[in-house]
Amino acid sequence: MISLIQRKKNKLLEKIQDTPFIRAYVPGNAHREYKKPDEVYIDDDELWLYFEGNPDVWFFDMIYVQHKRYLERIGVNNSICMQHTYYWRNYVPILDCFSYHERGLEGFDYRWTVDGLDFATQNPNFHRSLYIWEEIARPYQHLIYGIVEISTNQNFKDSRRVEKASIAGDILRNTQWIPDKEGLFHSPDSLCLEDLPDEFTRDEGLSKKLGLKDRPLKDIAHEVGVDEDDLILFQQITKNKEFLDLFRDFAYKTVRKQTNNHDTDIFSYITSLEDAFSKPSDILIEDFDEQLDDTNSVLVNPVRRRQKTQEEIQNSIHNEPERHQRYDLVPSIVWDKKDSSVRTFLLEQYHGRCQICASTFNKRNGMPYFEGLYLVSRIGAQWVDRPGNVLCLCPTC
Repeated sequence: MISLIQRKKNKLLEKIQDTPFIRAYVPGNAHREYKKPDEVYIDDDELWLYFEGNPDVWFFDMIYVQHKRYLERIGVNNSICMQHTYYWRNYVPILDCFSYHERGLEGFDYRWTVDGLDFATQNPNFHRSLYIWEEIARPYQHLIYGIVEISTNQNFKDSRRVEKASIAGDILRNTQWIPDKEGLFHSPDSLCLEDLPDEFTRDEGLSKKLGLKDRPLKDIAHEVGVDEDDLILFQQITKNKEFLDLFRDFAYKTVRKQTNNHDTDIFSYITSLEDAFSKPSDILIEDFDEQLDDTNSVLVNPVRRRQKTQEEIQNSIHNEPERHQRYDLVPSIVWDKKDSSVRTFLLEQYHGRCQICASTFNKRNGMPYFEGLYLVSRIGAQWVDRPGNVLCLCPTC
């Protein structure tokens, strides 16, 4: 009984959708006509912005405002109509004929069309162009330009690949619809992303699909702080795979050689500590008016503490890893992270106060600010990364 009722409903819906019974009009024109549901758009501000002035687009009459939800259910459009095939397993089946087969790669379908796009791009204004960029071009950029695989075999053996633009993509790539910062409209190939108004999202992927110009090398060089000629050389290296492999091999060997030379150095903590205290000071140390409150720094059992520290150091020295185990070649050297317990010790022992001037200040989270200064660089050996080798200091000391 239910299936019979449902079949009747479906049949009625088919008749309704095929009947031009909805009163519709073109914006700016008093003329009214009756249209099929799928030939009409709802009265929406964004759709008005996109279709305004288009003589071929119809909106439902205002008498249906209260019935908007029901009109959408029978097929009245609430978004811009597009025609394309959704992909399956990354492929879009396009043609499947005897001895000739086509499919789009990565969701590309060169048959993609967008209702009203030709008119909208040929009659641009700032808000309309922004809408096209954000709501059509960006979400559907994989349909603008892509690769079609062609083969005489249905399994696509011995296929060839062709790059091309879709129907809508060709309009977007070759029409002067994108504004610059001055409000003048250009075709994509005459602009780069930096020329667009701030309201337009910087999308590198979309830029490539539309064919926008690359950013000027001199601007990139200035931003990263390198010479433009060096950047050009780097581009040439990266484009040539054989040369790039040689360059990487040379860089790796250079870093390895420097590392091996450094690994032969014999580490001496005593010598390094003497060097640290022998360095001349950059500032003149004067007498401080405030005296350190060292009541929190007095050890209850200094002998036991000294013995325990010696045991820990001896154990750490015994378990000291090989030097090459403490870094990775990338090809630069990335050392292991600092021991977080050292900073915790300084906070508990000195409450964040400088060991020289006893000053500190609280950060936004309420914790005292201080800096841990290693007397001897922890790079010398891993066991050096411990509280006894670090001073708790303020930014000025």
